[in-house]
Amino acid sequence: MDDAAAQGTGCGTLSEMRTTLNATQRDALTCAETLQDVLGTLEALDDLGPSPHVDATFGRLVRTVVETPERLADAVLDRLEPARFRRISGLGEHALETAWAERIRSGTRLAAFPYRDNYEHLSALEAGLLRRTGPASSVAFLGAGPLPLSAVLLARRLGAAVTGLDRDAAAVADARAIAPHLLAQRPPRARGAGPGGAGVTFEEADAYDADLTAYDTVVVAALVGESADDKRRLLDHLAAATRPGTVVLVRSARGLRTLLYPAVPLDALRGFEVLDVVHPTDDVINSVVVARRKSS
Repeated sequence: MDDAAAQGTGCGTLSEMRTTLNATQRDALTCAETLQDVLGTLEALDDLGPSPHVDATFGRLVRTVVETPERLADAVLDRLEPARFRRISGLGEHALETAWAERIRSGTRLAAFPYRDNYEHLSALEAGLLRRTGPASSVAFLGAGPLPLSAVLLARRLGAAVTGLDRDAAAVADARAIAPHLLAQRPPRARGAGPGGAGVTFEEADAYDADLTAYDTVVVAALVGESADDKRRLLDHLAAATRPGTVVLVRSARGLRTLLYPAVPLDALRGFEVLDVVHPTDDVINSVVVARRKSS
């Protein structure tokens, strides 16, 4: 953020601003400048596929988001445009997963995937929450993506049949091609994992068109819905498109982490009983909301 940009916000130049800010406000301004600089670097790139430069820049973005104290979040967000960050983050995640799907299909071991631990930790959290709601035997995973590691891990941990749904035909083709490789590279079985009868299939379908009445559990990936309003519309649809008693797990975000993924407003769950809301404070970026479809 340069002085011209600051003037555009009606807040004066940065040098003028600093003389009137307290320590917390100055920290928030410094963090916002760092994040704005990272965003500018990413938006200037022609290719967001994995490379040392791209990986390092996204790594800087994630570290800043995770390491910034929660007390600064609102002040930092007020100085930024979260939708721009979420857009570039979504594009980068898709490019990363697409590239790694090809690498793993070509023989690279899953252990080399730099974010494998994050996927493992999130799936362990989600499976634990879902087990508390009762047995999950048939799961629809909305937004499975080209590297469906989350769907595979959830199937394995729950011992459930998981259907990955995605509206992107290329992502579905990648997922179908890579799933056998992911299933073959079994990580150590997690404590509390399912009995091992997991199955994973993939279908091309939009979340608004898919028949979800056959599933007892629906998982909504973080990038399904780009804004809080999108999440509201989707949850209203799910309340009408699922059976009473269906458990819905929605990935969300809180605080500065909403620069990477949109938050799910709890008042958007009008057709559901909220069972659990978990906001991790470690390297797991996503919050998790679990709810059960009401009978009326």
